[in-house]
Amino acid sequence: MMYCKKNIVFRMILLVGTFFWACSSENVSSSNDALDGIVNGVSQKGPFLEGSSVTMQELDGKSLAQTGKSFKGKVVNDRGDFSIENVALDHPYALLEVNGYYRNEVTGKKSKGSIFMKALADVSKQPKVNINLLTHLEYERVQTLMEQNNMSIEEAKRQADREIFAAFYADVDYDKVEHLSIFGNGEGDAALLAINVLLLGEESEADFMERFVSIGQDLAVDGVWNDSLLKIKIADFACQASLSGTLAKIRQNIESWKIADVPEFELYVNRFWENQYGLGKCDASNLGMRKLFVDGTESSVFHDSAFKCSENG
Repeated sequence: MMYCKKNIVFRMILLVGTFFWACSSENVSSSNDALDGIVNGVSQKGPFLEGSSVTMQELDGKSLAQTGKSFKGKVVNDRGDFSIENVALDHPYALLEVNGYYRNEVTGKKSKGSIFMKALADVSKQPKVNINLLTHLEYERVQTLMEQNNMSIEEAKRQADREIFAAFYADVDYDKVEHLSIFGNGEGDAALLAINVLLLGEESEADFMERFVSIGQDLAVDGVWNDSLLKIKIADFACQASLSGTLAKIRQNIESWKIADVPEFELYVNRFWENQYGLGKCDASNLGMRKLFVDGTESSVFHDSAFKCSENG
């Protein structure tokens, strides 16, 4: 009788132990699956066109080195939406790259040449990732911060985002750059669309890409946009576009795509050139006041102009 009781107890212990081993094994297995499913989002210079290729590379979370896992997708419509299916990752971070033609915000037409852009994101927390100008600039800077300052990816991304926005606007409230969209309704979304317009200007696709690469390399070094001549050149385009009614035409071009409501990007285009010219804010406190162009901007086409603060700005 005693033997039977011992045997029953032994079997119960064995059964419970087996149960806990199975649970433990299941937990370990699931923790290694950073993502199993679909990654999607929107790709925008202006919106990339249907058929543009999208590639995703799995990255090691400590070094950003590619693990060898790669997945392919494509842009599924002319709004820039893309989808990558059958994704199975062991690490949470991934590098996404889109390559193709896009809609030009300034002309309203389809681009004559193709470009590429990148985005770095933790897809395990948010499998919806947008690819845009700011995600590309962020990736360039994150690499430097991790290599030189021994930062984690998240720390490097936070600092890179602050630095990139400060290069254009010091006081914009923004979300993570991979969550921004040129058709969003937040401050960061409107600023993103403005930056798209500013950097494109009247340049060809090839010249825009050369300008874009140059800015990325500049910011990557120390997080500061040091090319004052280029900043003034862009400010001149923005000022002329504002004074000539070109900004209104750009809005009409974007609205003609009938994708979504267009945020008030004009506010941020104007803020950029006003800041570069050192004019400060135009409000009730200085209404009617004139200000001569500040020193150090002789390269501007407006270097001998005076600006007056009026009721319409």
